[in-house]
Amino acid sequence: MSHKTTYRALLYKATQDLKSKGIETAALDARLLLCDCFHLSIENLIMHLDEEAHEASAFQEMIERRMMFEPVAKIIGKKEFYGRLFYTSADTLDPRPDSEILIEQILKQAQFMAEKPLKILDCGTGTGCLIITLLLEFGARATGYAIDISEKALEVAQKNAQAFGLQDRLHLTRMDFSDLGQLDGQAFDIIISNPPYIARDERESLMLDVQKFEPELALFADNDGLAAYEVLAPHFKGLLKKEGIGAVEIGASQADAVTTIFKQAGFENVSHAHDLAGRARVVTVF
Repeated sequence: MSHKTTYRALLYKATQDLKSKGIETAALDARLLLCDCFHLSIENLIMHLDEEAHEASAFQEMIERRMMFEPVAKIIGKKEFYGRLFYTSADTLDPRPDSEILIEQILKQAQFMAEKPLKILDCGTGTGCLIITLLLEFGARATGYAIDISEKALEVAQKNAQAFGLQDRLHLTRMDFSDLGQLDGQAFDIIISNPPYIARDERESLMLDVQKFEPELALFADNDGLAAYEVLAPHFKGLLKKEGIGAVEIGASQADAVTTIFKQAGFENVSHAHDLAGRARVVTVF
């Protein structure tokens, strides 16, 4: 690659390289990586496409990583969620658009809650994108408590909390789902979780981006992917206030099984919310 390469030429070559690996989002990925590498906004890039791009080697390294199916978010260390940019890492699941359905369900149901202080619990917080989004949407009346078994994931969540000025409103604790009994005596208005829910024997069917680069701890669960819900459901029942709301993200074919688990835990009101493809994606309990 010559020293006098333009941004346009870099973008074109990178897109072709990514397409050669069968990456469907090649053009978008190349653009995102180029903007990050050269600290350009999309608008700036469009205005300067035919200008010379100095020191293009760092960008080439990014493209080579993407050609190995490493997700863009892992390469740049950031991912957008609900209109905000969150830090992510190899130790956290990248925020996903499907998880925005959980946020929308909580906000929708919370309309019926009185304008009072809210206590929110997030089980398996990862980047913290879910609980941080809720804290920002509800404003100062909401306080968050988040747990994760991964110390490194909690470090990312803490970094995100600080980035959004929420370090005083979000309390992070290293804890496994099975340890939630330690919170007995506390009562929460809202409890959420995007737990691991992929059956271990489905590993080979996952996209390479997920299979190779997302943390196993955040992906896989025993008992056909249902083990986490079986642990969580009784704790949701014990920790939710009587008028509280609980919501969990689920796998595409798990709605009936997860509904049964929560009903067996004592919840009478269990409903589903669907993603854009019409699949049940969130189970909400009251």
